[in-house]
Amino acid sequence: MTVRRISVVVPAHNEFPLVQGCLDALHVAAARVRVPVRIVVVADACSDRTAALAHAHGAEVIEVAERNVGRARGAGMAYALRDGPDGLWLATTDADSRVPANWFRRHLRHANRGADLIAGTGRRTSPVRLRGPPHRARRRSCRW
Repeated sequence: MTVRRISVVVPAHNEFPLVQGCLDALHVAAARVRVPVRIVVVADACSDRTAALAHAHGAEVIEVAERNVGRARGAGMAYALRDGPDGLWLATTDADSRVPANWFRRHLRHANRGADLIAGTGRRTSPVRLRGPPHRARRRSCRW
């Protein structure tokens, strides 16, 4: 696949304190690739200034009232695909995440090697303190 453009979808629900860091990191990563990058923030039932801040930082903003990150992400993907899939690489990250500066370059490297999909995890760097007991995830083995 020859990637001619990238759209990155960022679902957000009341992420005003964090979304600017996410967008700043995406802009840094976008400046390091030679294809246009469109940032789509999906403001999901936000009651704070997330949408306004995202718009002020150059993102396209769509507003939904799903209160569900998967549905919000799906709405953003559908929005990003409205111009058709040809040459488009879709990416997604969360509003409380900061991607590394080489994030899009790494995506393009994998795409140019024939990958249709890449997935990964990140480290939380947010200074926001989480409330409630820690979450314990179940470990599952997976065979490829």
